[in-house]
Amino acid sequence: MSVRAQSYEKFQRSAIESASPDKLLEMLFEGAIKNIHNAGKAIETNEVKTAHEELIKAEDIVLELMSTLNMDYEISYDLLTLYDYIYQQLVQANLKKEIQYLEIAELLLVEMRDTFNQAALAARSESSANSVPPQPIPESISVAEDVSSEVAEDKLKQNYIKPKPGYAPSLLPNTSPEMKPGKDASSSLKINIQG
Repeated sequence: MSVRAQSYEKFQRSAIESASPDKLLEMLFEGAIKNIHNAGKAIETNEVKTAHEELIKAEDIVLELMSTLNMDYEISYDLLTLYDYIYQQLVQANLKKEIQYLEIAELLLVEMRDTFNQAALAARSESSANSVPPQPIPESISVAEDVSSEVAEDKLKQNYIKPKPGYAPSLLPNTSPEMKPGKDASSSLKINIQG
């Protein structure tokens, strides 16, 4: 690895490690969207291996988003169902190498990213009304290197929302929307992720 590449990687690690939880979430969304976009280009040019690699990266990010949900909040069950659906679209795209599945996953992730960004902005605006003037918010940091996604995922896992102990998200496309806090999710699911 060249000195320039090492410096860039060091800069990215520093940016990720000092990022706020909402910025880390945005970076994960951006990384997944970038990977999906790259996979789409690879599918169009019949680069099967590249498409597979990009889709695996996107799938890993979605699984990370699922595993960081705080299931103490009812909305987390809706988000889990949505992430699960996105994950299934990515798996289908990887198996069939068809763009239609990528388009659905990308559309949903873009909408979720935008919604989370609006919510974070509203929360910052609300909190700044009762405090000292806020510092300028840095521009979005692009997750251009694979290592950046991994570092962002690790940082999110360590410092962001922790999953409820013993919780394992489903990988089934039809996760029951009736599942509410307090119910044992593992008893009604066929496939679980431990992590």
